[in-house]
Amino acid sequence: MLGTSRPALPFSIRLRPADYSPAELLRDGWQDETQNHRVIGAHFQSWAREAYGDEAWRAWIWSDGVLDGNTAEQAFDSNFDEPLSTAVSRWHREAEDEVLFSDLCYGVDAPALPPEGLHVTTSDVCCEDDSTEQVQPPYLALGRRCFTLNSGTDLRVEFLSGDGQLVLRPDGCEDERVVLEAGQSEMIAASACRWHVLVTGEFRCGTSDTVEYRITPY
Repeated sequence: MLGTSRPALPFSIRLRPADYSPAELLRDGWQDETQNHRVIGAHFQSWAREAYGDEAWRAWIWSDGVLDGNTAEQAFDSNFDEPLSTAVSRWHREAEDEVLFSDLCYGVDAPALPPEGLHVTTSDVCCEDDSTEQVQPPYLALGRRCFTLNSGTDLRVEFLSGDGQLVLRPDGCEDERVVLEAGQSEMIAASACRWHVLVTGEFRCGTSDTVEYRITPY
């Protein structure tokens, strides 16, 4: 399932909800997840977020049951006002066949990159913070930022410290993405575009995992 993370490009999922059971997907856990599971799960999550509201949906997505991947169904029952079996029946009846997912920076401010660049440090993994995304557990993405380049610009990208990988990629245009380990840096000729950056790795909510990166224009 997509969790709170976003796709690299806008895309849609079309399926007939009545033909599928996300309850079976949740019982399987993350370890047995397939591409078909991800499609069904993303479609169901989109409906659940709209049907129950963002606050309840986020409480479920960030619950231990979902993050551990083994008790997601029980976590659903305890976070919503009705059991998963009832929610699945509603999904079958109420959901549209097609769901559209927006791009990486949808709903996130993407101001022009300032002359001094971007220097981000995060030391506490706070799952209520919009700069933290949930990817497939146990992976989280920290320090998410979006920025815009109004013209082609040479950038020095540095992953100064932390676990995981820094990933910088264009959002809505064609260009190369950058993937760095801690202590690595790279110069790139970045095109005029909106850009999305984060650090992804095996982090857990409530811990003090420090990550630090810098993006400097030249």
